[in-house]
Amino acid sequence: MVVLDKGNKDVDTFVVYGGTNIGKKRLINQDAFAFGKQNEKTWIVVCDGLGGENAGEVASKTAVDCVSAFMKEHLTSSLEHMEIKKTVIESVERANEAVLKKASEDERFFGMSTTIVSLIFFGGLLHIANVGDSRAYCISNGIIEQLTKDHSVVQVLIDSGKITKREAKKHPSKNCLIKVLGLEPGVEPSYTCRQMSREDKILVCTDGLHDRVIKKEMVSVLEGFGLEESVNELINIALKHGGADNITAVLMGE
Repeated sequence: MVVLDKGNKDVDTFVVYGGTNIGKKRLINQDAFAFGKQNEKTWIVVCDGLGGENAGEVASKTAVDCVSAFMKEHLTSSLEHMEIKKTVIESVERANEAVLKKASEDERFFGMSTTIVSLIFFGGLLHIANVGDSRAYCISNGIIEQLTKDHSVVQVLIDSGKITKREAKKHPSKNCLIKVLGLEPGVEPSYTCRQMSREDKILVCTDGLHDRVIKKEMVSVLEGFGLEESVNELINIALKHGGADNITAVLMGE
């Protein structure tokens, strides 16, 4: 069963829907997400606690709770466009500090970590900061574009020309990350900024979705369904393709 959050969370007619599913092979859902609107600024955060580490679900929830509180405090009506880049990056840095602090207070949580995508949309501009391999995509007029860049071993190999994107899908190190939240202080997230049009839809998801649902399927779903139905359908496709991991999708659009 898909757990769905929905509501009238829109800016300039944009709405957000999100859903998560434990998948077919995990005992715990280590994904976490939240979204909201603060002073006409829409924000989304998606995290994936690493299943091979201690207390991944605690790490992801800690990061999401931290970003949620940070956005509610810092997305003020006086916040200017030039300050939003700094704000979204700082939200990730604060989340890293929160995960480290939580781990230092309880030995059960030693070594816990999580990926993160944090974004703010305001006045037609989308600001995204990310660490790890959870992703943000833009889908518009039948074209899909990955907006984030994975911090992974295979991405390094792709960038260096040693393997192709097709080869990366079956590479033995495809799940090895080189950067996550919670393992060391001073994490540096990647950042991107994009102008959005009314035709654009933004998908933020964990690897439980993007590893199982190919881009062609993502586009087909978003062109054939409304936002709320698309969340359910994307998760259902990931489940049909094995559901080997936790699955989370958050969609923003008209």
